[in-house]
Amino acid sequence: MLSQLFLSLISLPFNKAPSPDEMFDEYQRAYCVWPHRSDFNLHLNNAKYLSIMEHSRWCVFRKRGWFKSLFKARFAFVVAAYEIAYIRELPTFSRFTVTTKMLGWDEKYLYVEHKFIKKGVVCCHGLLKVAAVNSGRLVSSRDVCEVLGVSFDGSPDMAFIAPWKELSEEKRRLLDVARNL
Repeated sequence: MLSQLFLSLISLPFNKAPSPDEMFDEYQRAYCVWPHRSDFNLHLNNAKYLSIMEHSRWCVFRKRGWFKSLFKARFAFVVAAYEIAYIRELPTFSRFTVTTKMLGWDEKYLYVEHKFIKKGVVCCHGLLKVAAVNSGRLVSSRDVCEVLGVSFDGSPDMAFIAPWKELSEEKRRLLDVARNL
């Protein structure tokens, strides 16, 4: 994704200021399953879904003006976890739309949703949590919200994320137990 970073840096002077009104708006981008994205089964390769999601997030950050503000603050994002459901295949040469939406945040993470839609049908659904970092140190979501000009308390109810958070904590606990054996 170095090309996306390069494109984002070139477009910095033209980026608008972030608008709190757009924070939770859905962003849509059209794609096609070209042969280089296909696997042996002649459908979109599972690894390419992640690449397309990342590309879509870069586009959202540029279009909404978030990249410029976050770049000035020297904040970068790292993906902490993905949860993906592959529902229907996307055959080679099929056209589809990816929707990207900020769902909200807690103290540590921001939560983003991606949907791959072909002819009105969801073919893949992805949830991810991302953490902001600065010089290798975690940045609180409160600080991210401040840079973007949105209220930290403006996050929608995140109750639906609770089971995912619990599962992540249990995985960490089990990994710690296994490490100590």
